[in-house]
Amino acid sequence: MANQVIVYKYTGSVQTVELPSGEYILECWGAGNVRNMANARGGYAKGKINLIDPLTTFYIYVGGIGPNPTTGMIQGEYGGWNGGGGNPVRNDGQATSFTRDSGTGSGCTDICTVMSPVTQNVSTWRWERTSTSYLSRIIVGGGSGGGISSNATQPGGVVNVRAGSQTAGGTSVSPPGAMAASAFGLGATPAWYSDDRGPGGAGWYGGGSGGDADGGGGSNYVLTTGSVRPGGYLFPAGHPYEMTETQTIVGNLSMPDPYGPGNMTGGPQGNGVCRITRLNVPPSTGGLHIFVMGA
Repeated sequence: MANQVIVYKYTGSVQTVELPSGEYILECWGAGNVRNMANARGGYAKGKINLIDPLTTFYIYVGGIGPNPTTGMIQGEYGGWNGGGGNPVRNDGQATSFTRDSGTGSGCTDICTVMSPVTQNVSTWRWERTSTSYLSRIIVGGGSGGGISSNATQPGGVVNVRAGSQTAGGTSVSPPGAMAASAFGLGATPAWYSDDRGPGGAGWYGGGSGGDADGGGGSNYVLTTGSVRPGGYLFPAGHPYEMTETQTIVGNLSMPDPYGPGNMTGGPQGNGVCRITRLNVPPSTGGLHIFVMGA
C-alpha cells in the first residue's frame, strides 16, 4: 500500500477537490510576509480525517501574500488574498515613508465545504468571503501579520493579545486603532495614523493591527471532538469531519516541508500551501503519486 499526495499552490482563486472514501491527512500552511524574514511566516495545521461517503467535495483556499507599499505611495493596498488585513489610503494627501514599513496582512489557507467567491471589499481593504463559507472551514493555517523590521510582525498561529485566538480576533493597538477590526477569518485593517502600522493576518480568527508595523498573526485551527465551534458553525460535535492526530505549529518554528520529506526552519515566507495525502492507496491505482496543482 502507498500514499497519494496532492499539493495545492497559490492561484488567487478557489480550488476544488473530490475525494473518494478513505483516510487522508490534511495540511495547511498560511501565507507569510517576505519582507520580514525573521518572524513573518505562515502557521501550520494538520489533521487526519476518515471520509465515509463515496465522494466528498472540498474547497481549498490557499492564502496569498499581500503587496508591500513602497516609500512615497499614497494609495492603499489590499491585504493578502483570503482575509489578510489591508493598508488603507492616507487621509492627509501627503506622500511620506510611513507606508513603507506597514506592508499588509497575509491570507490564511483553509479547507471548507461551502464555496464562495473571494472579492475585494472596498470598505475594509480585504479579500473577503461569505460568512457561510467561513463557518464551513474544517482546517486553517494562519497568515502572518504585516510589517518589515526583524522585531515586528507576528507569525501565523502565535498566541498573544494581538493575535487571533480560537474564540476571537486579536486586539488592535490604539493608536492607530482599526479601520476594520479583526474578525472570524479576517485580519484587521488599521486606521491611518502618523506612524507605521501593521495590518493583521487572516486565520480561524484574524490578528489585530499594531503600531510600529507590529501586525498580529491569524490563528490556526483543526476540527476535533474538543474544538471550539462558533455560533452558526456547520459541523456539530460528533460530526464525521472531526479529525485525529492533529498538530498546529506557530509560523516561526520548524514544521514539515510541503514539497518533500523533512522540515523547514519556519513557515512560508511567501504564499501559502495546502497538501492532501490519501493514505493506504490500493496497488491497483499505481502506488505513490505526487500532484502539484496551481501556479
